[in-house]
Amino acid sequence: AFAAIGVTAFWQVQQDQAATAAREQARAESIANMKEQEEIAEAELQAAKEACDLETAEATNDRTILFAYRTCSDSKVRNAVANNPAVGFSTLQDLAQDEDPEVRISTIEQLSDRAGVEGNTAPLRLLEELMFDPDPSIRSAVARAVNTSPKILSTLMTDESPLVRSEVARNPSSNEAVLDRVDYSDSVLVAEALAMNQNASTELLGQLT
Repeated sequence: AFAAIGVTAFWQVQQDQAATAAREQARAESIANMKEQEEIAEAELQAAKEACDLETAEATNDRTILFAYRTCSDSKVRNAVANNPAVGFSTLQDLAQDEDPEVRISTIEQLSDRAGVEGNTAPLRLLEELMFDPDPSIRSAVARAVNTSPKILSTLMTDESPLVRSEVARNPSSNEAVLDRVDYSDSVLVAEALAMNQNASTELLGQLT
């Protein structure tokens, strides 16, 4: 009887060891499979980053791809990155210095959208840096930004470019005090923009007629 009990216990131990070994093997295979899937995903991500594909730039939600695409040679791809709602702020900081004005303008429009979010001051600070861009088309885009600051509008209302001043005059965020000080003497474009702004004072409208 004791011998029978011993044999039974021995086989039980063997079965337990075999079951444990099987679980360990399954666990090892699962880990290896997960690692393989991660490597495949990483390879696909790297390939996407290197592709500089326009459709990817327009549709992806992956900020790491958008960050990589900020240096693509094709300005259309960089412009799509700037317009992508998922683009990260650090990427926008780089695109704000892009050599292509269209990319910088798209970046400004993206920053304007984000400046309207309560508590998000970083986009507005970057817009304040861009208002000193030597290109008047860039300064005009900053002046056109609806979610802008009084500091920006007060600075650009005296800009040497009538195009820039016309955007300040047209901006619905320009208050009466700003509009009263916009110089329109050298530009019909500026005067027309002032006349169309609902914030213009009665006195100013009288001067424009």
